[in-house]
Amino acid sequence: MGDEKEEVYTDNAIHLCVDNCRANKVAEDGTYLRIVYPDDHALKLMEKAPVFIIMGGNTLARGLTIEGLVCTYFGRNSNQADSLMQMARWFGYRKGYELLQRIWMPKTVQEKFELLEKIDEKLKAVFEDYMLKGRSPRQFGPKITTTATIARFLLTSKNKSQNAVECDFDFSGDSYETTRFEDDDYLSHNIAITEFFLQSLGDAVQSEAVSSAFVWYDIDFSILEKEFFGAEKYHIYECSSLYADIPVFLEWMKMMNQEGKYLQWNVAIAGDKKATSKWSVGNIQVGKIERSKKTKQRDYIDIGSLRSGTDALSDIQISKLSADELKLYKETAKKRSSIIQNRGGLGVEDKPLLLLYRIDKNLGKETAAGRRTKINSNADIIGFSIIVAGEPSGGTHARSITVRLPE
Repeated sequence: MGDEKEEVYTDNAIHLCVDNCRANKVAEDGTYLRIVYPDDHALKLMEKAPVFIIMGGNTLARGLTIEGLVCTYFGRNSNQADSLMQMARWFGYRKGYELLQRIWMPKTVQEKFELLEKIDEKLKAVFEDYMLKGRSPRQFGPKITTTATIARFLLTSKNKSQNAVECDFDFSGDSYETTRFEDDDYLSHNIAITEFFLQSLGDAVQSEAVSSAFVWYDIDFSILEKEFFGAEKYHIYECSSLYADIPVFLEWMKMMNQEGKYLQWNVAIAGDKKATSKWSVGNIQVGKIERSKKTKQRDYIDIGSLRSGTDALSDIQISKLSADELKLYKETAKKRSSIIQNRGGLGVEDKPLLLLYRIDKNLGKETAAGRRTKINSNADIIGFSIIVAGEPSGGTHARSITVRLPE
């Protein structure tokens, strides 16, 4: 550290430099407290090149060039891809000692850099396609793969992505459920639609995994799309987050069907086996479930969460599991965690589950703090949950985004 002309460099010494951007101030001798290297003249006088150990934070992480750098311990992290990419400036091309270069970093950061490499390669492929087809980014906004495989890892900050448009989606590895309802005539409408839909599927069978559930296996998605999700069928309220998500999800499911995926679904109804009030559908009876509504919401019913326990395993056929699958099932059922991810290893990787409940309008609990109260709706509430096996997305379901171009 210090003035380059006054610094004494020895080829047998290790120079320790601490780069502190906050201490970038003038020293007593009028020099800046930054890293200083020997000039060409000083290097020629040495029998060996000097060794520097340099420690630093923001300056080093954001791309300060270190001449002759061969080893880096990188401990920084970021939840934004562009910020992390700015930090990836460790090495240039140095002929003769490329194999000496080493980088140590946490596993989580390594995974992010590996993902950045994939994003970069796909973006290059997009530009190559432009070249081959004579297109221009001015005409077609380039598609950029998003980072849903790592939770909470964004391409860039929200204020820099105001013109980003989500285009390709992936809903695998997640679950979606209705938790908000309005107290109106659509409650009775949903009961009638659901019961007609279930009766059209034929007889259900007792679930092997959940004693209070019944299952219809291998139902063509086209039937669900027409008789349950179709126009004038099950009514999803505008206050529900699924109101905007379901149309996109259904379009994605159609594309998956065209690729030969998710052609058949399993359908199940689950309930409370201790309930005195029953829901009769065709050849079965299942107990209605109890939920309470949040008192904070005045204009609609918000139950917070719908699915409970291991109900997402209702369609697992234990008798058909292999030894390894049975072991995974027991661990999943015991821990009650990673259920969505583990479904792929339990024989239903390509079969989403539509799980249905009937919420008793007369039940619910009054909490002491007054945050919850009874449902007290005019009719029972039909709630559903969709479960698709796979790794969780951890946020947006967009697989790629493009840029909104000005007209």
